[in-house]
Amino acid sequence: MKLPEVDQLILVGGLAASIALYMWLAADAHPKFRLYLKSNYGVPFVVAFIVLLVAAAVFESLGTGGIANTLAEYAYFAIVIGVVLQVISSRNNRESETS
Repeated sequence: MKLPEVDQLILVGGLAASIALYMWLAADAHPKFRLYLKSNYGVPFVVAFIVLLVAAAVFESLGTGGIANTLAEYAYFAIVIGVVLQVISSRNNRESETS
């Protein structure tokens, strides 16, 4: 079963919004987590990668390969962005420690 492109975008957008909402609520509930997010910019994208890849595996097992492929593509975009942001944040943290 192949969903139309708009439905796939709605599905991926819903997953991304759920991840963002969870991160916001977790940061609100735990001050230490808020500090962790401020010093590690890529964490939300790494979490999004994990959730999207698990969702892709679930959809693949349900026989909807088109949705699974779309979710996997977005997952890989998320991990690339997350890694780049983690490199930037670790560089910024290292510079702030030396000065």
